[in-house]
Amino acid sequence: MPASVPRGTAQGRRDEPAAGRRRGPTSRSPPPGSDGDRPVGLAPGARALDGGIAAYTRTGGDVERGRARWALERQVRLVAGVLVLTGLAAGLRKSKARLLSVGIGIGLTVSALTDTCTMGWILSALPYNRGPRELDAAEVLAQLPARH
Repeated sequence: MPASVPRGTAQGRRDEPAAGRRRGPTSRSPPPGSDGDRPVGLAPGARALDGGIAAYTRTGGDVERGRARWALERQVRLVAGVLVLTGLAAGLRKSKARLLSVGIGIGLTVSALTDTCTMGWILSALPYNRGPRELDAAEVLAQLPARH
């Protein structure tokens, strides 16, 4: 399922808010040239919310989110830190192993001076960091269960 989908939309529209909850953002008024009450380009059954998902969650709407990921910069810091510690620990047995820590230090310095990051580039190629592919409207609607 795509990230950030309002809960309830896959099962059909909820016309009444839950008890004690404010009603979320409303559907936009149809623009000129629309087909009935559906804006041009909006698939049947889809709703365009004023303010989008952010406004929907601010008003208490339930949103089903995908798995949270660490930011790429955080991943780079973790890998760099682990490699430095590994180099220092291994250096206690074999002094040349400390060169790993030196290499990471040089890489971080070059990264800061050139505003590039080879480790970030390598980590971004991992499947974990690629994320889901973009779906078009027809593919998203095909994934929704039929309304009852």
